[in-house]
Amino acid sequence: MLNADDTTLIFMPPIARTVVAMLACARLGLTDARPALVLTDARPVLVLTASGGFEGPEATEYPPLLEAALAGAAHQPRHIVVLHRPEAGRWAPVPGRDLDWTSLDAGTARQDPVHVPSAHPLHLLHTSGSTARPKAVPRDTGGCLTSLRWAVENVFGVRAGDVFWTDSHPGWVMGHSFTVYGALVGGATTIVYEGSPTDTPDASAFPRIIAEYGVGVLFSHLDR
Repeated sequence: MLNADDTTLIFMPPIARTVVAMLACARLGLTDARPALVLTDARPVLVLTASGGFEGPEATEYPPLLEAALAGAAHQPRHIVVLHRPEAGRWAPVPGRDLDWTSLDAGTARQDPVHVPSAHPLHLLHTSGSTARPKAVPRDTGGCLTSLRWAVENVFGVRAGDVFWTDSHPGWVMGHSFTVYGALVGGATTIVYEGSPTDTPDASAFPRIIAEYGVGVLFSHLDR
């Protein structure tokens, strides 16, 4: 059983289920955090992860990265929920600790939203660590969603019904803020793309996505 004051760490590839996990945490009043290297600071009760993902043309296996972080952390989560993706990585579950995402999803009933105060923490984003150790920046539910709703309309010109693509991983501040919360709270359709739009599978991916999905507004951080 999770409580509204608990923190859940999300260590996932840029796929639709990552967005679902983030929104599920918000619905239940949980605070989500990332990445795995902040286990000690965030002290998550639950970790949501996958067996692997495509950050570029080649797959990256996540379990070795997560296990290394767990080995060096002063805090250990109660459970780790793993989305098994055979095409992207392998997973050898640890009995008693690891749970299968698909099995849990199949047996889950609809949960009513948990109402929280506007100042309740929505998520934690950590600094890069360039000024000593990484520091968690908490963002509250009401203020964060209000500011993002204002930004997508007044800064980016996004309207309800538009297709808005932020080509950034949901784990980074741009993708976290605008791929998920900003686009959806503004009534827009958001695009989640796994891999790099310049080399997964090739450089044609970028214009192809724009044309295929009718992207009306693109927020890009590409500098190459």
